Order: sequence, then structure tokens, then C-alpha cells
Amino acid sequence: MLKIKPLSAAILAGTLLFTTVSVKASTLLASDADLPSNNLGTISATIPSSVVVSSAQGVAYTPSGQIIVSHYSGALDEYSATGVFQATLANLGSGNGGVAVDASGNIYLSHGAAILKFSSTGVSLGNFVSEAAPQGLAFDQAGHLYAADMSIGSGGSVLEYSSGGSLLQTFTGGLNGAFGVAVNSANDVLVGNFNGTTVSEFAPNGTSLGNFVSGLSNAAGLAIDGSGNVFVCVRNSSQVNEYTSAGTFVSSYSTGSSQPTYIAAPAPVPEPASFMMMAAGAMSFIGLRRWRKRGH
Repeated sequence: MLKIKPLSAAILAGTLLFTTVSVKASTLLASDADLPSNNLGTISATIPSSVVVSSAQGVAYTPSGQIIVSHYSGALDEYSATGVFQATLANLGSGNGGVAVDASGNIYLSHGAAILKFSSTGVSLGNFVSEAAPQGLAFDQAGHLYAADMSIGSGGSVLEYSSGGSLLQTFTGGLNGAFGVAVNSANDVLVGNFNGTTVSEFAPNGTSLGNFVSGLSNAAGLAIDGSGNVFVCVRNSSQVNEYTSAGTFVSSYSTGSSQPTYIAAPAPVPEPASFMMMAAGAMSFIGLRRWRKRGH
């Protein structure tokens, strides 16, 4: 049975927000690009909360946990982890789309027929690449940028770029309006088909793995949390669906009248056990060096 968890609406500073859903102690952010009522809401399964952001389009977390939001009207803004406005990093005119942040904090923005690059403080670093109509953006663990483009090829494509902007690979075939994109820990590429009913999956070498999930209505933005669960914005159903890494349905979160477009999850934080293992490894290395210095 489909589980729908309703989200309550809240009015803060004159902006209609949908409190979301916290998932597994992390917070996901979903944007609604429908003008003029576009908004940003947090997805959380336990304690509802509101983030005051209007006219939201693309959304991404920085490595330090700040929130970067692109507005369709052209602004590129930074907010604290709790949704407090920090600064307007750039104002480009209408046409903003998806946004992603690399491990160094540099910001990448789909805008018109290009992907623009900015420093973490908003200094323009020029065009990262020119592209027909880029939409969703995502990074893999190697720092490669993936861009979904609805206008390249039949049904759209996803283009993989090196950190320097060189085209490495094109993922195509079986797509229908490539819009959202996410890369899992195995470097498999997931693509939301905006004009179809599926999320497609590709192996790292570009081989199609078929449909990750199907039966959706306008799959848009995608995000993967620290547990590997996949979240899909289902625009025409006004909900965000959650799946396991294998594509098994977990839950659905209603966004009321809002139609979610992009979604972001924080970068995973190592578990306490991981920190203990890293510390133990460092201590072992130090002990080995001392043992060698003593002439053993």
C-alpha cells in the first residue's frame, strides 16, 4: 500500500512553505519551481520544520552544510543550514536551473545554454561548459560533474565532465526528457525522465541498466542520502518518493499543492565507528614509524 505522509503548510515572513519530512536524521530539501508560488521545503520524517526560501529552483548543500539556492528569476543565494539568508552570491537574470557544489565548495549552475562556475563566495569563474539546455547537476566521488540535458539526443542525455570541463562520456538511450540526475556510491547514474514515467539507470561505463523505478508521473529532481536511499521528485503527483538503493519503494511524502522540482541531500558524515577506525589507523601508523626509528 502506498504510504503518503502529509506535510503541513506554514506561513513565515509572508512566504508559503511546506514543512517536510527529516529522513534518517538528515534533512533533504525540495524546491517547487511553479511560479508564482514556488518555495523550498525541508523533507523530514520526524520533526517538521520550515525553511524560508521563496522562488526556489535548484538547491544543493555545501561541504560545510550551507544551502545554495538558485532562483528562476536569476538570483543565486546562500542560506544557513536552518534556512537563514546569508548572501546573494550572484544575480544573472532569468533562466537559472539546477545547482551542484563540488568538494572544494565551488558552485555550478545550469543557466540558459551553459553551466556556470562560481567560487564559494560567488566570484564568477566563467563558463564551465556550454551546453544546449542543462537541467539537473550532480557530482560523483571522483569529482566528475554530470549534467542532464533534455535537448541533446532523442529523449535527452546525461553528459559526464572532468573537473576541468572535458567531456568524458554521454549517457543516452531509453530516456524521455532527462531532467534530474544523481550518482550512487557505485558510480551508477540515475536519471529522472520528466516527460515519462521512469527513473533510468546506467552503469559507470554508460551501459543502460534499464529502469530503476517506473510508474511515476513526471520524475524530476533526484537525491541520494547517506544511507544510499534514493529520493525522487514526482511533480504531477505532488510528492517525493523514497526508494532503497535497489529500487524498492519505501515511502512517499506529500507536498500538498506544491510540485517539487529539485531535491538535495547533505553530504554523508562518517559514522562514529568510521572515526574510530581512522583514529586507530593513524595511531598504528605513528606506532610503526616509531618502531622503525628505533632500528627494528
